[in-house]
Formats: sequence, structure tokens, C-alpha cells
Amino acid sequence: MTTGTPSTYFMTGCASGIAQHVADRLIARGDKVYATDVNYDALARHANEKGWPESRVKLDTLDVRKLEDWEEVFERAVETFGKIDVCMNIAGVMLGGWIHEQPAKEIDMQIDINLKGLIWGTQVASKHMVSNKSGHIVNIASLAGVAPIPGIAVYVASKYGVRGFSLAIANELKPLGVDVTVVCPDAIKTPLVEQCARTDAGAMVFSAPR
Repeated sequence: MTTGTPSTYFMTGCASGIAQHVADRLIARGDKVYATDVNYDALARHANEKGWPESRVKLDTLDVRKLEDWEEVFERAVETFGKIDVCMNIAGVMLGGWIHEQPAKEIDMQIDINLKGLIWGTQVASKHMVSNKSGHIVNIASLAGVAPIPGIAVYVASKYGVRGFSLAIANELKPLGVDVTVVCPDAIKTPLVEQCARTDAGAMVFSAPR
């Protein structure tokens, strides 16, 4: 993220967790933020509680799993602010479960949101940024995308995918003026982690004091 001159950010997953906290910080320092989430009501509630200024912050609904949503919402963001300097792909889900027991819908959800949704977002944002010959894409992976962890194997697979994808596109986009950063945080006390910790498999993963 840049410092000094205010920048314009497009962000996913802003109704809770890491994205919500980062959005709060960016808005507090004077940046413009196009904040999105699939749960618009929760997003709007937080924005109202924090007093996000409507002059610099716009809210929108985005289901990252749908390419058509990405194209429509990102276009609205560009129409609103003129240019997007940074796209932050943060939306994610973690569903604990042993692979021999995990339902197909939970596998699909994690891959579709964590990996495919991020790929769609990167593709859409990169087209805008390449045309401007500037921009920065920030993808949130996980320490689980570096060191495999039993009990959340599908989440691990999705985050390994995010890390590998991000490293590859960094080499593609750098010559075109677009930077790519992949962030691999350790477990952070967020609703995502708390929900996963309530499952039998997730409880073993997050059994240490937090």
C-alpha cells in the first residue's frame, strides 16, 4: 500500500475480518475505498457505525465467485473514482473438515471463493491497471499456503493456489507496470477462524491459545 498521496482502493470481504480492519485504517488516513462484500447489510452496518465518509467511500455487493459480478462492480468502481490504484482480494472462507468426510459443497465453496474468486478479481483488475500502465494487486493467501495443516486441507489447497498464482502473475504483470503482492498471514482472530475452530477438525488446528 502506498503512503503520502491518497490512493484509491478496491476491496473485497469488507464486512468483517482482515478486510474490515484494513478498510478502517485506509479510510482513517484519507484514502478512497470502494468496499464490497457479499453481505451488504453487514457492510453497511459497519460503515454506519464507523462513520465512513460517503465522499470517499462507496459500498457495493459483490459475490466474488461470479465473473459477471466482478465485471459489473469493478466497472462501477472505475466510473465512481475514475481509477483504481490498488485491488485487494481479501474475501475468503475456511471450513474445517477431514477430507474423507467433508461435503462436496464445502469443498466447492472454499475453492470458488478463495481461489477462483481471487483469480477473477485479479483478471478484471489487471485489465484496468494494464491499460493505465500502473496499479497494485494485493492477494491474501495464508501461512497455510506455505506450510500444510491437517484438518483444513481444502483451505490449504486454495491458499497454496493463491500463493502460486500470485507469484506467477507478478512476473507477467511487472513489465506492464502492475505490481503484485501476496500476503501469507498466520491465524488471526477473525470470524473466519472462530467459525472454523468450532468444527472437530478445526478445533485441533486452533487448539493453542490465541
